[in-house]
Amino acid sequence: APVLFGPRHHASRDAAILIDADAAVSVRDSAGVDRVLSRWLSEPGERVAAGSAARSVVRGGLGAAQRSWLLVAQLLR
Repeated sequence: APVLFGPRHHASRDAAILIDADAAVSVRDSAGVDRVLSRWLSEPGERVAAGSAARSVVRGGLGAAQRSWLLVAQLLR
């Protein structure tokens, strides 16, 4: 599913990744929510593209905990 969130996301690395991938939209107010949701509901291609991009971002992050653990384990040796 495409992602929609409010304006207080600047400290979130994940939000930046999603926005850069065209998988998410940040809105400032309820009018922005209405505008984006209306567009996604009336333009299925945009909604599907954003949802596919979000799925790709999530899949790209799979295994991150394992990779982090392996790095930490190597540093502790």
